[in-house]
Amino acid sequence: IVVNYFGSHLTKSATDSLLRDRPNMEVIVIDNSTDAEESLKLRQVLDPRIKLIINSSNTGFGAACNLGFVNTQAKFVMLLNPDTQVMPGCLDSLQAALEHQQELGAVSPAQFWEPSLNWRLPPAWLPTGVEMWCMEQAWRQRKAAQKMSTAYRNMALQAWQATGTEVLPQRALSGGAVLLRRSAV
Repeated sequence: IVVNYFGSHLTKSATDSLLRDRPNMEVIVIDNSTDAEESLKLRQVLDPRIKLIINSSNTGFGAACNLGFVNTQAKFVMLLNPDTQVMPGCLDSLQAALEHQQELGAVSPAQFWEPSLNWRLPPAWLPTGVEMWCMEQAWRQRKAAQKMSTAYRNMALQAWQATGTEVLPQRALSGGAVLLRRSAV
């Protein structure tokens, strides 16, 4: 599922990467642009195998993903931002992780800032009440700031030093690139 909002050229690139990785996969694009010209551009540039759903209003990313979710019966559903691309073998690796570890409900790939794969993005930090309280303390106390910085740095280093084939527990996964197990959702 890819949600478009005035980014037909990006959406085409994202969906093309999905179809290169898995030519027969079901791909759904939800157009949140509410603009006839943008919808026409999508119809012109998207691969004919892609199911395009024109949303009647900009419902936001989450609601658009839900609309895509109810329009598929797939056992696993990938949410992908239009400004991203999957690398060859990505979907097979993610699906293998979910099939191998039944207790997992979602997995995300390693994510990189640029196509040469030199700059890996740090893991997401789940915004909980405790985390917000810690952040508040860090703004007020140097020692708390150092502890929080060290904790985040250690979490990021663990992710950055991973081989790419191992499953690393995370506090949160980005909805911009995540494979979900339907039964968990």
